[in-house]
Amino acid sequence: MSKRTKGKIGYLAAKIDMAKAYDRVEWHFLEGVMRKMGFDERWIRIVMLCVTTVSYSVLVNGHKSETFAPGRGIRQGDPLSPYLFLLCAEGLSAYTSQAIQQGRLHGFKPAQGAPVISHLFFADDSIFFTRATVPASLMLKGILRDYEKESGQQVSFQKSDVSFSKNVSHHRRLEIGGILGMKVVEKHNKYLGLGTVAGRSKKELFGDIVERIKKKLKGWKEKTLSVAAREVLIRSVAEAQLNYAMSVFRVPEGVIDEVQSLITRFWWGQRGEERKAHWINRDRLVMPKEMGGMGLRELRGLNTAFLAKQLWGLLNQPESLIARILRAKYHKNDSILNAELGYRPSFV
Repeated sequence: MSKRTKGKIGYLAAKIDMAKAYDRVEWHFLEGVMRKMGFDERWIRIVMLCVTTVSYSVLVNGHKSETFAPGRGIRQGDPLSPYLFLLCAEGLSAYTSQAIQQGRLHGFKPAQGAPVISHLFFADDSIFFTRATVPASLMLKGILRDYEKESGQQVSFQKSDVSFSKNVSHHRRLEIGGILGMKVVEKHNKYLGLGTVAGRSKKELFGDIVERIKKKLKGWKEKTLSVAAREVLIRSVAEAQLNYAMSVFRVPEGVIDEVQSLITRFWWGQRGEERKAHWINRDRLVMPKEMGGMGLRELRGLNTAFLAKQLWGLLNQPESLIARILRAKYHKNDSILNAELGYRPSFV
């Protein structure tokens, strides 16, 4: 969309924020969606028993109140709840797909020969693509309102925002932003915790992740921790912060070096600007324990392994959405192993 500078047809991307998504699910809507999707009646009955037989009590000044039953909602944190919420999101997906099929809404095609994308959902993180016209924005607003009415969900329009392709005029942007009731932005800074657009400095894309790791390490009192405890915290928290980003992007060398330096200093008990002796080098720390090392992760190799796993998925699932998009854009008549970057490729 950022490259679309010419042409009469412009596009918008609306990133939607749901307010207290899990708490607002209407039980009758969840039941209706399962029935519409063809679940067996016995299965529906079991699921609804799990949802509707919940009871709560609260502590008031240290005393437990009487139990009471909720009227709607699913418990966030319950292992079953994310799957039930996805079923509810299927209702919104169906509303949108129906509008696309009827020609009342138009998605965005990333490249010639690529599938049209109208919406992307991950639990309650939603982003919609359509033409930047008044009728299309009114239709999108109507779909969201209908979904709110039926499901009990509530879109937080104040926290939602909308961006546009370059060929949409400033006046049209403000007009559509007013119709949708959303903030107009130049680009969506993040989606699912990752930056959406990489500029010339790729390090900026990972700045938040590095800062999170710094805060985590500063918050731990390493002098009071045993070596085993330090190892657990490094492996389960500090190193894990980069995992998701490494499965999508080739992380710049400078970012990996900075994270590994932070982890190494924490391992040897260094605080602030003080210097502590590093009794063995980093290469020994990342060696497996059976070979005399400490078994910490070597992040460059891990990054490559994560990306190889993605490549394996693209090779084995050629009809998945991401595989079809990348094929249309980068390797129309050849294997992805021989793909060329072409002009202004995405950072992915």
